[in-house]
Amino acid sequence: MVASSDCERCRDGWVTQPANAASSLAYVAAGLDLLRHPDRDRAFALAVAGVGVGSVGLHGPGGPVGKWAHDASLLAMLGLLALSDLTVAEGRPKPPAAIAAVVAASAVAAHPRSTDAAQAVAGGLAAAAEVRRFVRQGGPREVFVALPLWSAGLALHVLGRTGQPWCRPDATLQAHAAWHVVSAAALWSRRRF
Repeated sequence: MVASSDCERCRDGWVTQPANAASSLAYVAAGLDLLRHPDRDRAFALAVAGVGVGSVGLHGPGGPVGKWAHDASLLAMLGLLALSDLTVAEGRPKPPAAIAAVVAASAVAAHPRSTDAAQAVAGGLAAAAEVRRFVRQGGPREVFVALPLWSAGLALHVLGRTGQPWCRPDATLQAHAAWHVVSAAALWSRRRF
C-alpha cells in the first residue's frame, strides 16, 4: 500500500486508513476558510484545500492515482508557501506565471521516481522561506501560535511514522492523523492571525 509508512493499518475497502483519511479533511476546512477571507493569496488557500483532497485520495482508496494526487498537491502547496513568503509577505502580489509554474512543476515532480527528492527540496525551500519571513517580520503570532503548532506537528509526523515510538497501527487515534490536524491549523494560522 502506498500509505503504509503513515502507521495506520491499511484495511480493505474504499477507505484504507479511516483516521488518516478523515483527518485530511482538516486541510480542506482550513483552505476553504482561508478562501472566505479574500486577500492576495488565494492560490495558497486553494493549495491547502487541495492537500486535503489529495490526502483523502492517498489514505482513502490509495493506489497510484491517490499517491500522485497527494504528492502533487503537497508539492504545489509547499512551492506556493515559499513563493508566498517571498512575495505576499513582502507586500507584493504573486506573479500569475510563477503560480502556474509551481503548479505545473508539482504535477510533473510527483512522478514516483522523483517525488521523494522533490518533496525534500520543496520542503527545504518552504522551511527556509518561512525562517526568512520570521526573521524579517516575526512577531508574537509566530512565537505563540505557529512555532508551537509546527513543533508539535513535526514531533507527531516523525515519531508517529511506521516503526517509530508513537506508531500504534490499530489505534483509533493516530499520530499521523493528529499531524494532519495540527499542520492544517498551522497553515491556517498564517493568514488568520
